[in-house]
Amino acid sequence: MGKFVPNKSKEMKNRLFLILTFSLMAFRLSAIPNMIVEHYTTEHGLPNNIVNCTLKGKDGFIWFGTWYGLCSFDGTKFRSYDNRDGFYSADIPPRKIQRIVEDKNGFLWIKTIDRKLYLFDKRHESFHAVYDDVKEYSENIQIIKVQTTDDGDVLLLTKDKSFFVHIPIRTVK
Repeated sequence: MGKFVPNKSKEMKNRLFLILTFSLMAFRLSAIPNMIVEHYTTEHGLPNNIVNCTLKGKDGFIWFGTWYGLCSFDGTKFRSYDNRDGFYSADIPPRKIQRIVEDKNGFLWIKTIDRKLYLFDKRHESFHAVYDDVKEYSENIQIIKVQTTDDGDVLLLTKDKSFFVHIPIRTVK
């Protein structure tokens, strides 16, 4: 009878597997970039503590859609676009913002929870309700989806499944 000799190759495979596993884990952990996370509230200038949507604009600002309206953040301070000074009409500026997209000219398209659509001109800081512009083309103009294409055109889908494409004319700045 022969002697029992332990299988060194199996033991070596297990050790190699453990070494590779730990080295891959260490590599993955070192690949995570250092991040600074800030927490902002109404005390810092947000109109509401619940943010429904965000957009990083082409201007470098971060735009927030909240229950109480639109606001921008330049990296140091917030600015709310509300009606506290009575400048806007009754339903403008919009509240209960659900989605914000930016077209190729830098205009913000704002969809609200009640399926209304507004356009915000950042340069003039003015809102425009899109309802009157669309109502002649659709029976039910409640907007259920708004998004942009890679070219910066805006796509709109209404509740009655009408589909609109808004191709902004390039403006001279």
